[in-house]
Amino acid sequence: MIFRFPHSHAFEGSKVKVEDDGNSDTTCQIHFGDGVSVLGICHRTAHGFVLEVPGYTTAGSHHVPPREWSIVQDAQGQWKARAS
Repeated sequence: MIFRFPHSHAFEGSKVKVEDDGNSDTTCQIHFGDGVSVLGICHRTAHGFVLEVPGYTTAGSHHVPPREWSIVQDAQGQWKARAS
């Protein structure tokens, strides 16, 4: 799976583009709007995904600690990040 966040980090309610790359592995690609990419772990759930994002440094040199997010669709079908 590929997860694309439009910002340099995920936050509560942030939009996420979810792409199925055909890989059934739990390792996934996570791309952020500042050009930083990391490998994470994702698990499918009944309502979407649980995404484990490792700690990383943004392009602006800000350290983001590791965090787990639920990725779910809102009423309009848009994927969003929710705190796990």
